[in-house]
Amino acid sequence: MIIIVDAYNVLKRLHGPDVSRQQRDEYIMKLKIYAKKKNHTVLLIFDGGYSDWLTKEKYDNLLVIYSGYKESADEVIKRYLEDYQHKDILLVSADRELAEYAKGLKIVAIEPTIFNTYVTKAFERLPTDTTWAQQEVKKLTSKQDKDLDALMEEASMQIMHKSDEDEAQKKSRAKSFKVDKKERKRADKLKKL
Repeated sequence: MIIIVDAYNVLKRLHGPDVSRQQRDEYIMKLKIYAKKKNHTVLLIFDGGYSDWLTKEKYDNLLVIYSGYKESADEVIKRYLEDYQHKDILLVSADRELAEYAKGLKIVAIEPTIFNTYVTKAFERLPTDTTWAQQEVKKLTSKQDKDLDALMEEASMQIMHKSDEDEAQKKSRAKSFKVDKKERKRADKLKKL
């Protein structure tokens, strides 16, 4: 999924009207990690920058875009919304004009607070160090304990799985709640976050 973030709009919701360079840089690094872990393409679009013209910085799955002094971030965001409107895309902004523009293109827009909740949850769920998953299990003792081995083998066979009955119940319950097309599209985007 492509996520377009109205950067200063989001940062001002998080940190108030005065956003420091450190807060901006920390948010960039946070979204860089998030984008890579969730395999999303994130376009983080800021007003201004270091030039009169649009500049870009690429960090793995994160593209940081500064609009330059010749145009606003809103204009750049609108252009990207038009360019990517037929792809799996989401806008993160509290700007009503941008949200209405996205709606006109049939693109889902969500509030920054909702997006940040999902970003925070992703950091809680996903381990920061995955080297443990690549390591082999090594036996630390040379002792043989047949009772312990039998107990461990038995426990590993009793791993709980969702029953088919539970899944059928969920599906029938889901059908009973009819949701309009716009809400389903929004819910689908949020599931991907």
